[in-house]
Amino acid sequence: MVKKVIGIGCIVLSALLVVAAVNSLNKPNHIAVTDQSGLGVSAAVGAFLPSFIAFIVGLSLLRKPKLPIDETAPDADRAKK
Repeated sequence: MVKKVIGIGCIVLSALLVVAAVNSLNKPNHIAVTDQSGLGVSAAVGAFLPSFIAFIVGLSLLRKPKLPIDETAPDADRAKK
């Protein structure tokens, strides 16, 4: 239960970080993404990377746990492959 709450919190945090990244990239004194030196792309990746990481952590916390394989089940040898 706690993992689900933290996972949802991470996904909400990632959404807030995306909004913050978009706002930071829309400032007039910010380097444009189309800048020839490539600094704009680097800044965009750096702005969106924390939100991407928080989203992946949230999804990993929300995934269902793997159930152990029942050795006595008739399909047990197929499930191991």
